[in-house]
Amino acid sequence: MTDEVPHTLESSNEATTNKTSAESNRGTIVFRIAITLLVIAVIIGVAVALVTKNPAGPTERGRDDKVTSLGSAEVTGKLIEIRGKFLPNDGLYNYAFVLKYHILEVHRGNVEAKEIVVAHYNPLKPRSSVADEFYPDIGGTLKRFRAQDIHRMALDVPIDDYYIGGIVDRYFDERKGEIYWAVWTNLANEP
Repeated sequence: MTDEVPHTLESSNEATTNKTSAESNRGTIVFRIAITLLVIAVIIGVAVALVTKNPAGPTERGRDDKVTSLGSAEVTGKLIEIRGKFLPNDGLYNYAFVLKYHILEVHRGNVEAKEIVVAHYNPLKPRSSVADEFYPDIGGTLKRFRAQDIHRMALDVPIDDYYIGGIVDRYFDERKGEIYWAVWTNLANEP
């Protein structure tokens, strides 16, 4: 009889150890599943963020009904630089400011040069509010001009046929070719 008691205690200890081991394994499995689900969620989140940041759709690339129909040419170009400061838009003086672009893609029209200069009307104003009684058909989605941004633009040329007013042209002594008139300017994150 004395042999049975220790045996029972030993069995009880084994059962407790097995139970604790099973609970530990179950906890490890649940932890692994939770980590796997978290990793999958992070991967999906990163993928969605990348697609949103660099969308492949035409609207996000600056395409809209206005940029595809206005003007005699449509291009996507990288704004190389903003030479000097823009003049203030104090309501007393309207002007066009000439900017230099590297052409990434010609969507329509005849633009053969790899670099062109484009005059933008009152460049301190967002393109959505730049139209006025003198030039009611210009605009776009661009909020502000920054060097190295990519713009999709509807253009007309020569500027003298479309714009009469002050022009700030800091490329006058080095530019070749015509100054294009920006009719519609949208921000485009890729060509």
